[in-house]
Amino acid sequence: MSTIVMAVCWPLVMPPCQKAVLISLADNSNDEGHCWPSVRYMCTRTCLGRTAVITAIAQLENAGLLQVDRSNGRHSRYILLPGRLPVREPNRFGRRTGPSGEPHQSAWRTGPVRQADTNYQEPSITITTTNGEVEWGLPLTFIEGLLKQAPRAVVVAIEKAQFEPDLRRHVLLEIIARIQAQSTRSPVGLAHALIERAQRGEFKLSAGITLENGIQQRIRSAAKAIHKREDEAAAEAKRNDPAAQARCREALEAACRALGKPIPG
Repeated sequence: MSTIVMAVCWPLVMPPCQKAVLISLADNSNDEGHCWPSVRYMCTRTCLGRTAVITAIAQLENAGLLQVDRSNGRHSRYILLPGRLPVREPNRFGRRTGPSGEPHQSAWRTGPVRQADTNYQEPSITITTTNGEVEWGLPLTFIEGLLKQAPRAVVVAIEKAQFEPDLRRHVLLEIIARIQAQSTRSPVGLAHALIERAQRGEFKLSAGITLENGIQQRIRSAAKAIHKREDEAAAEAKRNDPAAQARCREALEAACRALGKPIPG
């Protein structure tokens, strides 16, 4: 057991199933966070079913707390990465069962057990970035829907990379395209691999080019709509301008005289 990894994992706040699996992995890891317990062994230690353990592993992986190497085919190897996420304050969703004004029950060895609030809901991961054109090379309105399709850990990792906005956006689109195509099991691992490739100057947009083309088409359509509104406003202003109306009238009268036709009233 690695006391170093365990000490980092304990303060993290997350749903109970994920926490149980994380602590089980930490208890089996070395100081580098590497371990390779079987799913069956984790089920025995956590008292969770096989599906619950597998789901928790996937959630920890998507949150950036865990990398999974499945190349062996039979036995997966796990790398714990708890230091990548900040330690959050616990959510106080419970209620005390003792009388108010007395010491907290955690100070009593024989005190009543803290009961779960029936209104408790598992916290969800949401994108909270407010960066727009500076971070991604485009106004946020054009990519905010795509940002929500990527795990938050992926977005944070890309935002921290020292890339030009267009390159940063292209890395994000490449990851989202592969998530949509279900061609990656670890979006976070893919993000770090693409970031390293981009830092070496070897990244090229491939799967994400359709998403980029769609964004550019939306931009062109938006610009065209703006220009159309501007032209319509200019035409309306011209129609309501007395001087412009007088010039049009003079031109019409001149044309009628030249053609020998009566001038309309």
